[in-house]
Amino acid sequence: MIGPLDAEMDEAIDDNKSEYQWCLHCERAYKRGEHRLIDGLKMCPYDDCDGDTVFDGWSWPHVRIGHPDYPETPEKGKTYPLYS
Repeated sequence: MIGPLDAEMDEAIDDNKSEYQWCLHCERAYKRGEHRLIDGLKMCPYDDCDGDTVFDGWSWPHVRIGHPDYPETPEKGKTYPLYS
């Protein structure tokens, strides 16, 4: 059985400090705070994505740990695969 994320793990994925977040669903980055509000849920700001900003939004520096070749400032709309 898989248990819930603990606070330490959650903080590692999104520290709430970085300027950018990355979406696990569409693999694109966006500025922290950008979102679409759908039925009271903060969703990824990209119209064709069904990810939310709470569980699917990772901090950009966390993504860059595995991909140091990714830029410090991500390009809007560009996909940055987690596994490539």
